[in-house]
Amino acid sequence: MSPKIRLLVTAGTAFAASAATAQSLDQTREYAAEVMADAQQRTSLLGSSAAHHSQFGLTSADGSSTLNFSGWHQTRYTITALDDNGGAQDDFETGFSTPDTRLIFDGSVASPDTTYKIEIYINESGSFGLMDAYIAHDFGNGTSGWVGQWTAPVTRETFQEDNHTQKIERSIQDAVFSAGQVQGAAVSHTDEGNTWRFTGAFHDGANTADTPYNAANDGDWAFTARGDFAIEGQVDDYFKTLRKVGTGHEDAMIVGGYFHIQQNADQPGSSDVTIIQGGADFLMDSGEGWNVYAAGNLRQVDADAAPDEFLDLGLIIQGGYFVSEGTEVFAAWDCVNPDDDRAGDADPFNTIAVGVNHFPFANSQAVKLSAQVNIFVDATTETGGLVSQNTNAGLLTDTEGGQVSVLGQAQVTF
Repeated sequence: MSPKIRLLVTAGTAFAASAATAQSLDQTREYAAEVMADAQQRTSLLGSSAAHHSQFGLTSADGSSTLNFSGWHQTRYTITALDDNGGAQDDFETGFSTPDTRLIFDGSVASPDTTYKIEIYINESGSFGLMDAYIAHDFGNGTSGWVGQWTAPVTRETFQEDNHTQKIERSIQDAVFSAGQVQGAAVSHTDEGNTWRFTGAFHDGANTADTPYNAANDGDWAFTARGDFAIEGQVDDYFKTLRKVGTGHEDAMIVGGYFHIQQNADQPGSSDVTIIQGGADFLMDSGEGWNVYAAGNLRQVDADAAPDEFLDLGLIIQGGYFVSEGTEVFAAWDCVNPDDDRAGDADPFNTIAVGVNHFPFANSQAVKLSAQVNIFVDATTETGGLVSQNTNAGLLTDTEGGQVSVLGQAQVTF
């Protein structure tokens, strides 16, 4: 073979290898992109970064595993005016706080069907805590399951991500009736048309995050079941929010309900406590810019050592209207109605809230500026211990009622 022919063969071989390598890399990139998109879609119902529109992510070379990073931060200013209780406390409190900072890591491992999430929060005291930590799997045909620590499928208000709430802080009645974060296992099924979803869970009981299995507040067992049905729209679109930002989206009307029962742990020196709770909720979200949400919760607490059972009720109705693509006004009323047998002939606790949200970037919650006024009509000390101080909502311990709080907040989501 002549030197010229040898040179041409060598060059051709190198060019072909280079083209094959380039094609292989392109195919790998395309596959990786498909895997990441699929993984985000599959984990969206459990609060993945797909819901936060994260722009930060890594994908393994073969595209089988992904890691996304997202989060948010809130800075809040609060003014609270209340009765001074005869000089026993300051009747005017003001100041800044950083009530909620989140760092979220989620993605898939080995397959887009197997996903995970780890969510860390930092509160106003600078303390770190674990919010969510679970592994999930998509079994296909709309069925998925997960195990670890996650939000209990109880009140729809609690389902909202903290950076997607309409009000600056969730309602007082939700603080009383929410089951918060739990540890356990769950399974969920959504129909092919995305018009209904059922979720069932077995766990340690309400508000048992970050506890060992023998903790005093862990239940012996707890079961929760929740169903959602979309009369109009799709259920998945509203799994983490009560309304969409802006106008022009499809109308939605969704009804839901849940049942929760738990047996508290039998500890030495204490009696058994059985908690049975149920509730229903309803939302409408119009593409013309208005929205409404209503819910009711009923809870029975039966302690063997107590002479009476307690039956407590919580109600809320709230709504908003986008006066422009980037500005929303809203109002809400909620009520906690304690059982009459609670200590001190407990009275209802009512809250009225009005406010405004501004989104500088249309149809995006990347930046959100909010202002809100809360009027706490009744005294916290007259609720039989059911309502307590909640500084994130601007609520302080009060013996007279008529407390007023003004809140302003700047929020960034990344």
